[in-house]
Amino acid sequence: VATSEEEHVPQTVKMRWKDLMVGSIVRLHNDDLVPADMILLSTSEPDGSCYIETSSLDGETNLKVRQAVDDTQLNQNISEVCKLEGSVTCEPPKVSLYNFVGTLRLKGHPRPTSLDARC
Repeated sequence: VATSEEEHVPQTVKMRWKDLMVGSIVRLHNDDLVPADMILLSTSEPDGSCYIETSSLDGETNLKVRQAVDDTQLNQNISEVCKLEGSVTCEPPKVSLYNFVGTLRLKGHPRPTSLDARC
């Protein structure tokens, strides 16, 4: 998703995976491949859930449930998601696919949000 310089309106643009950068907001649709490690900010489901297949990473073909960050799930409109400001602090890359330690600090929120996951 890119923002128009003049209007500050988010616009969906197609881009190559190699052009993604840290902080890019990526909109995925059903059955899209996930091009990188990502933090799930919002889904179309009211409870913030989505199902992912990790067969290309670990050989498992069963679907796994993942949850959007509680503090960002209510922003289901792409315009609202693009207005989010904050930072993520996380551990450096590692071999384990099943653990993640990180913190999201959103501007205007009184407390940081844990992103820790054990899958």
